[in-house]
Amino acid sequence: LKEAREIIHMYDLGMHQNIVGWHNHEVFQDVVEDTATTLVAVMMEFLPNSMTNYIRSGAMQWEAALKILIDCLQGLEYVHAKRILHRDIKPDNIFITKDGTAKIGDFGVARKMDKAAMADTRVGTPLYIAPEVVKDPYGEGYGYSIDLYSLGIVAHELLTGIMPFAIECNGNKQQMVKLRLSGRPIQIKKQLPQGVVQAIQCSLAYDPGLRYESATEFRKALERCQETRGQETIRPKQALGTNQGFISSGVSGPTPGYQHDPNPEFQPYEDDSSVVELY
Repeated sequence: LKEAREIIHMYDLGMHQNIVGWHNHEVFQDVVEDTATTLVAVMMEFLPNSMTNYIRSGAMQWEAALKILIDCLQGLEYVHAKRILHRDIKPDNIFITKDGTAKIGDFGVARKMDKAAMADTRVGTPLYIAPEVVKDPYGEGYGYSIDLYSLGIVAHELLTGIMPFAIECNGNKQQMVKLRLSGRPIQIKKQLPQGVVQAIQCSLAYDPGLRYESATEFRKALERCQETRGQETIRPKQALGTNQGFISSGVSGPTPGYQHDPNPEFQPYEDDSSVVELY
Protein backbone atom coordinates (compact mmCIF):
# COMPACT_ATOMS: atom_id res chain seq x y z
CA LEU A 1 0.00 0.00 0.00
CA LYS A 2 2.83 2.42 0.89
CA GLU A 3 4.55 1.75 -2.44
CA ALA A 4 1.29 2.14 -4.36
CA ARG A 5 0.62 5.51 -2.72
CA GLU A 6 4.14 6.62 -3.53
CA ILE A 7 3.72 5.73 -7.21
CA ILE A 8 0.50 7.74 -7.39
CA HIS A 9 2.21 10.76 -5.83
CA MET A 10 5.22 10.46 -8.14
CA TYR A 11 2.91 10.45 -11.15
CA ASP A 12 1.21 13.57 -9.79
CA LEU A 13 4.53 15.30 -9.17
CA GLY A 14 6.29 14.55 -12.43
CA MET A 15 9.89 15.83 -12.54
CA HIS A 16 11.49 18.64 -10.53
CA GLN A 17 15.13 19.45 -9.82
CA ASN A 18 14.60 19.16 -6.05
CA ILE A 19 12.49 15.98 -6.05
CA VAL A 20 14.00 12.51 -6.44
CA GLY A 21 13.35 11.50 -10.04
CA TRP A 22 11.54 8.36 -11.06
CA HIS A 23 11.54 6.59 -14.40
CA ASN A 24 8.99 3.80 -14.42
CA HIS A 25 7.40 1.04 -12.37
CA GLU A 26 6.32 -2.54 -12.87
CA VAL A 27 3.76 -4.65 -11.03
CA PHE A 28 4.22 -8.41 -11.01
CA GLN A 29 3.21 -11.43 -8.97
CA ASP A 30 5.38 -13.84 -7.06
CA VAL A 31 3.58 -17.23 -6.84
CA VAL A 32 4.70 -19.79 -4.27
CA GLU A 33 2.54 -22.92 -4.23
CA ASP A 34 -1.03 -21.58 -3.85
CA THR A 35 -0.08 -18.13 -2.61
CA ALA A 36 0.38 -15.15 -4.93
CA THR A 37 2.05 -11.98 -3.70
CA THR A 38 1.80 -8.75 -5.68
CA LEU A 39 5.12 -6.94 -5.89
CA VAL A 40 5.87 -3.43 -7.13
CA ALA A 41 9.25 -2.47 -8.58
CA VAL A 42 9.91 1.26 -8.90
CA MET A 43 12.81 2.53 -11.02
CA MET A 44 14.04 5.77 -9.46
CA GLU A 45 17.03 8.05 -9.61
CA PHE A 46 19.97 6.43 -7.80
CA LEU A 47 21.02 8.73 -4.95
CA PRO A 48 22.95 6.79 -2.29
CA ASN A 49 24.00 9.86 -0.29
CA SER A 50 21.27 10.98 2.12
CA MET A 51 21.53 14.03 4.37
CA THR A 52 21.98 11.65 7.31
CA ASN A 53 25.59 11.17 6.19
CA TYR A 54 26.20 14.91 6.40
CA ILE A 55 24.74 15.16 9.88
CA ARG A 56 26.94 12.30 11.13
CA SER A 57 29.94 14.43 10.19
CA GLY A 58 28.87 17.16 12.62
CA ALA A 59 27.59 20.71 12.24
CA MET A 60 27.76 22.25 8.78
CA GLN A 61 28.86 25.78 7.91
CA TRP A 62 25.74 27.94 7.87
CA GLU A 63 26.27 29.10 4.28
CA ALA A 64 26.34 25.49 3.00
CA ALA A 65 23.41 24.50 5.23
CA LEU A 66 21.26 27.34 3.87
CA LYS A 67 21.91 26.25 0.29
CA ILE A 68 20.63 22.75 1.10
CA LEU A 69 17.61 24.09 2.99
CA ILE A 70 16.68 26.43 0.13
CA ASP A 71 16.85 23.47 -2.28
CA CYS A 72 14.48 21.55 0.02
CA LEU A 73 12.10 24.51 0.24
CA GLN A 74 12.04 24.82 -3.55
CA GLY A 75 11.06 21.15 -3.63
CA LEU A 76 8.35 21.72 -1.02
CA GLU A 77 7.02 24.73 -2.94
CA TYR A 78 6.50 22.45 -5.92
CA VAL A 79 5.04 19.59 -3.85
CA HIS A 80 2.63 21.85 -1.95
CA ALA A 81 1.54 23.55 -5.17
CA LYS A 82 0.43 20.08 -6.28
CA ARG A 83 -1.59 19.91 -3.00
CA ILE A 84 0.59 17.10 -1.65
CA LEU A 85 1.65 17.04 2.01
CA HIS A 86 4.87 15.04 2.51
CA ARG A 87 4.44 14.36 6.27
CA ASP A 88 7.86 12.75 6.78
CA ILE A 89 10.57 15.34 6.12
CA LYS A 90 13.78 14.13 7.78
CA PRO A 91 17.45 13.58 6.82
CA ASP A 92 16.82 10.00 5.65
CA ASN A 93 14.38 11.34 3.04
CA ILE A 94 16.60 14.14 1.71
CA PHE A 95 19.29 13.16 -0.79
CA ILE A 96 22.33 15.06 -2.01
CA THR A 97 23.53 14.71 -5.61
CA LYS A 98 27.17 14.76 -6.70
CA ASP A 99 26.89 18.46 -7.54
CA GLY A 100 25.48 19.26 -4.07
CA THR A 101 21.81 19.65 -5.00
CA ALA A 102 19.30 18.51 -2.35
CA LYS A 103 16.32 16.42 -3.41
CA ILE A 104 13.30 15.26 -1.39
CA GLY A 105 12.23 11.62 -1.68
CA ASP A 106 10.05 8.91 -0.08
CA PHE A 107 6.42 9.96 -0.54
CA GLY A 108 5.05 6.75 0.98
CA VAL A 109 3.08 8.51 3.75
CA ALA A 110 2.34 11.68 1.78
CA ARG A 111 -1.25 12.80 1.41
CA LYS A 112 -3.13 14.52 -1.39
CA MET A 113 -4.98 17.46 0.15
CA ASP A 114 -8.44 18.64 -0.86
CA LYS A 115 -8.62 22.36 -1.58
CA ALA A 116 -10.25 23.27 1.71
CA ALA A 117 -9.51 20.24 3.87
CA MET A 118 -6.95 19.83 6.63
CA ALA A 119 -5.26 16.53 7.40
CA ASP A 120 -5.83 14.86 10.77
CA THR A 121 -4.18 11.43 10.58
CA ARG A 122 -1.45 11.12 13.20
CA VAL A 123 1.44 9.98 11.01
CA GLY A 124 5.10 10.91 11.14
CA THR A 125 8.55 10.29 12.61
CA PRO A 126 8.51 11.27 16.31
CA LEU A 127 11.89 13.04 16.28
CA TYR A 128 10.71 15.37 13.49
CA ILE A 129 6.94 15.46 13.86
CA ALA A 130 5.16 18.80 14.35
CA PRO A 131 3.28 19.23 17.65
CA GLU A 132 -0.12 19.77 16.04
CA VAL A 133 0.05 16.37 14.32
CA VAL A 134 0.15 14.71 17.73
CA LYS A 135 -1.87 17.07 19.89
CA ASP A 136 -4.03 19.22 17.55
CA PRO A 137 -4.74 21.70 20.39
CA TYR A 138 -7.18 23.76 18.33
CA GLY A 139 -9.05 20.79 16.85
CA GLU A 140 -8.44 22.11 13.34
CA GLY A 141 -6.22 19.39 11.90
CA TYR A 142 -2.97 20.40 10.25
CA GLY A 143 -1.69 21.69 6.93
CA TYR A 144 1.47 22.33 4.95
CA SER A 145 3.15 24.04 7.91
CA ILE A 146 4.06 20.65 9.39
CA ASP A 147 6.54 20.03 6.55
CA LEU A 148 8.18 23.39 7.25
CA TYR A 149 8.42 22.57 10.96
CA SER A 150 10.06 19.22 10.24
CA LEU A 151 12.53 20.93 7.91
CA GLY A 152 13.25 23.35 10.76
CA ILE A 153 14.27 20.38 12.92
CA VAL A 154 16.52 19.21 10.08
CA ALA A 155 17.98 22.74 9.91
CA HIS A 156 18.73 22.63 13.65
CA GLU A 157 20.65 19.39 13.11
CA LEU A 158 22.58 20.74 10.12
CA LEU A 159 23.59 23.93 11.92
CA THR A 160 24.39 22.50 15.37
CA GLY A 161 25.11 18.82 14.74
CA ILE A 162 22.51 17.72 17.30
CA MET A 163 18.73 17.44 17.76
CA PRO A 164 16.78 19.97 19.85
CA PHE A 165 17.09 19.25 23.60
CA ALA A 166 19.78 16.59 23.08
CA ILE A 167 21.96 18.27 25.71
CA GLU A 168 19.19 18.79 28.27
CA CYS A 169 18.05 15.16 27.90
CA ASN A 170 21.53 13.61 27.69
CA GLY A 171 20.69 12.19 24.27
CA ASN A 172 17.58 10.32 25.46
CA LYS A 173 15.38 10.43 22.35
CA GLN A 174 12.10 9.80 24.13
CA GLN A 175 12.73 12.63 26.57
CA MET A 176 13.81 14.92 23.72
CA VAL A 177 10.53 14.34 21.88
CA LYS A 178 8.46 14.73 25.04
CA LEU A 179 10.14 18.00 25.99
CA ARG A 180 9.75 19.44 22.49
CA LEU A 181 6.06 18.50 22.28
CA SER A 182 5.45 20.05 25.72
CA GLY A 183 5.89 23.53 24.24
CA ARG A 184 9.37 24.32 25.52
CA PRO A 185 10.90 26.87 23.10
CA ILE A 186 13.64 25.46 20.88
CA GLN A 187 16.82 27.48 21.26
CA ILE A 188 19.79 27.22 18.90
CA LYS A 189 22.75 27.04 21.27
CA LYS A 190 25.53 27.83 18.86
CA GLN A 191 27.18 31.04 17.72
CA LEU A 192 25.49 31.76 14.40
CA PRO A 193 24.49 34.98 12.61
CA GLN A 194 21.41 36.56 14.15
CA GLY A 195 19.27 36.36 11.01
CA VAL A 196 19.95 32.65 10.57
CA VAL A 197 18.96 31.87 14.16
CA GLN A 198 15.78 33.93 13.90
CA ALA A 199 14.67 32.35 10.62
CA ILE A 200 15.10 28.79 11.88
CA GLN A 201 13.44 29.51 15.22
CA CYS A 202 10.47 31.10 13.44
CA SER A 203 10.02 27.87 11.50
CA LEU A 204 10.04 26.00 14.82
CA ALA A 205 7.40 28.07 16.62
CA TYR A 206 5.18 25.73 18.63
CA ASP A 207 2.11 27.64 17.49
CA PRO A 208 1.69 26.97 13.74
CA GLY A 209 0.08 30.39 13.45
CA LEU A 210 3.43 32.02 14.20
CA ARG A 211 5.45 30.01 11.67
CA TYR A 212 6.15 30.81 8.06
CA GLU A 213 2.95 30.59 6.08
CA SER A 214 4.45 28.74 3.12
CA ALA A 215 7.63 27.18 1.77
CA THR A 216 8.02 30.28 -0.40
CA GLU A 217 7.97 32.58 2.63
CA PHE A 218 10.51 30.42 4.49
CA ARG A 219 12.74 30.28 1.39
CA LYS A 220 12.69 34.07 1.01
CA ALA A 221 13.65 34.44 4.68
CA LEU A 222 16.71 32.23 4.16
CA GLU A 223 17.60 34.02 0.93
CA ARG A 224 17.52 37.30 2.88
CA CYS A 225 20.04 35.71 5.26
CA GLN A 226 22.28 34.85 2.32
CA GLU A 227 22.07 38.39 0.95
CA THR A 228 22.99 40.02 4.29
CA ARG A 229 25.72 37.61 5.45
CA GLY A 230 23.28 36.10 7.91
CA GLN A 231 22.43 39.34 9.71
CA GLU A 232 18.84 39.81 8.50
CA THR A 233 15.82 37.70 7.74
CA ILE A 234 12.10 38.15 7.13
CA ARG A 235 9.41 37.70 9.78
CA PRO A 236 6.50 35.35 9.10
CA LYS A 237 3.63 37.43 7.69
CA GLN A 238 1.21 36.37 10.39
CA ALA A 239 3.60 37.68 13.06
CA LEU A 240 4.11 41.12 11.50
CA GLY A 241 2.86 43.93 13.70
CA THR A 242 3.53 41.89 16.86
CA ASN A 243 6.60 41.29 18.96
CA GLN A 244 6.28 37.55 18.39
CA GLY A 245 7.83 37.28 14.94
CA PHE A 246 11.22 36.19 16.21
CA ILE A 247 12.19 33.98 19.11
CA SER A 248 15.53 35.26 20.33
CA SER A 249 18.21 32.93 21.63
CA GLY A 250 17.79 34.32 25.13
CA VAL A 251 14.06 33.81 25.52
CA SER A 252 12.69 31.63 28.30
CA GLY A 253 9.26 30.24 29.07
CA PRO A 254 6.62 28.86 26.71
CA THR A 255 6.28 29.90 23.10
CA PRO A 256 3.64 32.67 22.68
CA GLY A 257 0.19 31.34 21.87
CA TYR A 258 0.46 27.98 23.62
CA GLN A 259 0.31 26.77 27.18
CA HIS A 260 3.34 24.80 28.35
CA ASP A 261 2.30 21.21 28.93
CA PRO A 262 4.81 19.27 31.06
CA ASN A 263 3.06 15.98 30.28
CA PRO A 264 2.05 15.93 26.60
CA GLU A 265 -0.35 13.22 25.56
CA PHE A 266 2.26 11.34 23.58
CA GLN A 267 4.46 8.33 24.25
CA PRO A 268 7.35 8.07 21.78
CA TYR A 269 8.11 4.69 20.31
CA GLU A 270 11.32 2.73 20.93
CA ASP A 271 12.64 3.57 17.46
CA ASP A 272 12.21 7.30 17.08
CA SER A 273 13.60 7.32 13.53
CA SER A 274 10.76 5.30 11.99
CA VAL A 275 7.45 6.41 10.58
CA VAL A 276 4.62 5.51 12.93
CA GLU A 277 0.88 6.00 12.91
CA LEU A 278 -0.11 7.50 16.23
CA TYR A 279 -3.56 6.49 17.48
